Amino acid sequence: MSRSLFADATLAIRLETADAQSNVAYVCAKQQVYPASNSAWTPIGDGCAVFTGLHSPINRVHGLGMTRIVTGDEVAAAAEFFHSRGRLPAIDLCPLAHPSLVELLRTHGYTIASFKQVLVLALDHDRALPAPNPAVTVDRVEPVDLNTEMQ
Repeated sequence: MSRSLFADATLAIRLETADAQSNVAYVCAKQQVYPASNSAWTPIGDGCAVFTGLHSPINRVHGLGMTRIVTGDEVAAAAEFFHSRGRLPAIDLCPLAHPSLVELLRTHGYTIASFKQVLVLALDHDRALPAPNPAVTVDRVEPVDLNTEMQ
């Protein structure tokens, strides 16, 4: 039987931190595999700004305002990070972020472009995992197999 999860600040911090860390890991991998992509990331307050190419859907600030007050300098640094790469700044806004972030975004002229839903499931440790699907295989990709055209 699954147990219910309450979306409190503790859970939101865990989810936002995991999202930020996975995006930074993606940037680091892309920097190694495709150096010409100019992928980059930088810490912004308690979050990070990520850039992985002009049309990447993850180009945004992740995790900002989850553990502390956000300053105007941090919002300005995020804007500069993206402007210097030819992109408009974008910031993921968690509803449980510090209220200072909402106020700063309002005063800096930001608008809401979309909402993102994050679904979670509590894992019951006493429930056995399903058997792997035999039709699914996983192969190691060697550097010679990489398509260098993909950037």
